[in-house]
Amino acid sequence: MSIENKYTLKPALEEVFDGIIWKLETDAEEPLIAVECRNVEKHTSSISLFDFSTGICHFKDLLPQDSWNWNLDKVYKGHVFLHGYKSSGSPEHLGIICINNKGVITWQTFNKTLHSISEEGLIAYTGQVEPRQLELLSLENGTTLHYGLKHYTAPKVEIVFPQPFLEKEIHLPDNHAGPVLKCVYKNKVLLSYHTKQSRDYTQHLLVFDAGAQVLNIILEQNIPKLNPEAFFIQHSHLVCIRNRGSEIISYLV
Repeated sequence: MSIENKYTLKPALEEVFDGIIWKLETDAEEPLIAVECRNVEKHTSSISLFDFSTGICHFKDLLPQDSWNWNLDKVYKGHVFLHGYKSSGSPEHLGIICINNKGVITWQTFNKTLHSISEEGLIAYTGQVEPRQLELLSLENGTTLHYGLKHYTAPKVEIVFPQPFLEKEIHLPDNHAGPVLKCVYKNKVLLSYHTKQSRDYTQHLLVFDAGAQVLNIILEQNIPKLNPEAFFIQHSHLVCIRNRGSEIISYLV
């Protein structure tokens, strides 16, 4: 094994989709990531669930009935929640679908709206009731555990995002453009920046461990404008999207 390969980060998760990654949601308690992927040509919206620390696929490209009208909302304790809408073209949410970590729709309701997640369960309300009354629902079957909820505890989410920085800690190419995003995590420094070729941009991601470069990849190429989103870190893993929004990848950092 060469020195270069030995000290290069290897992907824990590397998955390509037939469509555009529309939304990601992570589990506050487990290294799980749910992916909503939209295929405009097929007019479908599929849902997938992965363990981004091991690369295990719990399920991929699940298509709920009338999938285009459902969106990924939350992930908690291995349960994936989707929301629907009051009507076509309406921004108001209505309806909940719960999918377990085996890709089975365990329950659904069409008259409640998902409000939030708590450590105790799902927080929802019935839209026709005024004033609004929050309900605590069971994650497992959607039954009401408490009606008229006044207080709840949101799960603690520990997630790290890069921030723009000004100092020049590394030598950047002469054609670099826009801000450099930086994150320091444990003993690693993570950097993302763009280079410009003619009218298009390329987005780069670099990781240094104790000053040594351990990762240098391209997130996007030939994009018409700067991409403000680069990566995030959760459960000690770097997660990013690349290749025109069709691929998700994670690394242990």
